[in-house]
Amino acid sequence: MHDPLSRHFHGILQGLGEDPSREGLRDTPQRASKALRYLCHGYDTRLDEWVNGALFSSSSTRQEFLQLLPRRS
Repeated sequence: MHDPLSRHFHGILQGLGEDPSREGLRDTPQRASKALRYLCHGYDTRLDEWVNGALFSSSSTRQEFLQLLPRRS
């Protein structure tokens, strides 16, 4: 386990009184690290790359709101 975040999750499991080396928890630190990195990956993303040129200037001072279409069950 070389990933520092995985080592922290390993320590959290130990702190909770769990045995991180048992079969059901062996891969949990790596899975938790991967999940957290995915959830936080937007922090390293630049807005102009993400919107891919979809922003444009406007002379309007009004705010426009999109109304959601009604849902039917």
